[in-house]
Amino acid sequence: MLRPLYTAAVALTPLLPATGETTEAGMPIGNDVTADRAIRVAINQALHREALVVLALIGHGRPAMGPADDLPWDNPKAAIPGKDPATAVETLG
Repeated sequence: MLRPLYTAAVALTPLLPATGETTEAGMPIGNDVTADRAIRVAINQALHREALVVLALIGHGRPAMGPADDLPWDNPKAAIPGKDPATAVETLG
């Protein structure tokens, strides 16, 4: 049986800079690292999605660019190709 996700315990604001404030559950609001678009892009550029599926999911899955892959509202043009650490370094450069 799947356990429910209690959103009060999950930081839902990773795109905002840290505010120093917390949610009612005590979770920090914002994150200075993930709020930086260049860092988010570089992570996507460096990520080897196929290896992640093999190692973390023991092969039970498929590489995905986002939560809407293959759905009608997916935007393939927004995908950021991975497996390119050199480009990721340039992005952060």
